[in-house]
Amino acid sequence: MIVNENAGRWDGPEGHLGLKQVASIEMSQPNYSFDTLACWWDPDTEGFYFAKDSGCSCPCPFENHTTPDKFEGPFTRNEARFKFLNSELPEWEDQSYLPRFVDDKTSAAKAVAEFNTDGESDDS
Repeated sequence: MIVNENAGRWDGPEGHLGLKQVASIEMSQPNYSFDTLACWWDPDTEGFYFAKDSGCSCPCPFENHTTPDKFEGPFTRNEARFKFLNSELPEWEDQSYLPRFVDDKTSAAKAVAEFNTDGESDDS
C-alpha cells in the first residue's frame, strides 16, 4: 500500500492508499448507521485486504482508515471469498435480516471471485 501524503482531502482508501474496492457487506441491519465489512485489492502487494468499521450516519465509513495498519491482510482470492462466506450475523441482530445478509455475503464472495486483478478495465 502506498500512502498518498499529498492528498488534499480524504477520498477513502481507494484514493488515499491506492486500493480498489472489491465488495462490502453490512454486518447488521442499517438503521441510520453502518456496520460494514469491506474488501479491497492492493495492486502493489497483489493481495486482498479487509477492514471493518461501524458508526452512526454522520461519519463516512472507513474515514479513519488512513494507514496500512488499519487493514487486515493480505489475503489470497480464496481466503477473501471465505472471509465473506464465513461472516456471521451478530447474535443480537434481528433474525429477519438473515436472508438479506446471506444474499449479500454470497454476492460479495462472488465479486471477489470475479474481480479483475490484472489491472485492465472490465469495461468492454
